[in-house]
Amino acid sequence: MPEPEAMIKPIESKRPTGVTALAFLSIIIGCFNSVVFLFFDSLLAPWHNLVLMGILRSNLVLTGIALFVLAYGFLGGKSWALPVGWYFGVWLIFVGDIVGDVTWDIVLLDILGIWDIAGIICAGLILYYLTRSHVEGFFRHSSKS
Repeated sequence: MPEPEAMIKPIESKRPTGVTALAFLSIIIGCFNSVVFLFFDSLLAPWHNLVLMGILRSNLVLTGIALFVLAYGFLGGKSWALPVGWYFGVWLIFVGDIVGDVTWDIVLLDILGIWDIAGIICAGLILYYLTRSHVEGFFRHSSKS
């Protein structure tokens, strides 16, 4: 008869599909930020406002790095990824909308604010999904193993 300790199996938490999708979304947006960062000078050359360009470039770099780290946390089921995802979602709604106004209005001539509305809706859906019990359970169980 096996020992009782040997019969207990560790809880294997399967990563929810939405968490995987959010991780890949973070990677894609992080790559997009990197590409925009590389060509930012040519996109905003008519402005010639070095202070504003520096602020926007630094925001692109910090956001890109944060998205790659967040994707790592989502894919690995790190316990810190859930609250970071919440904060990042709120940050995207408020700060991302302001930076998106400046960046997207120049790059894509977003006159109607469609990108702003879509960004707020997407960030809201991400925050809603991250508060679901099975998602929170995944991050709780995977942090114990």
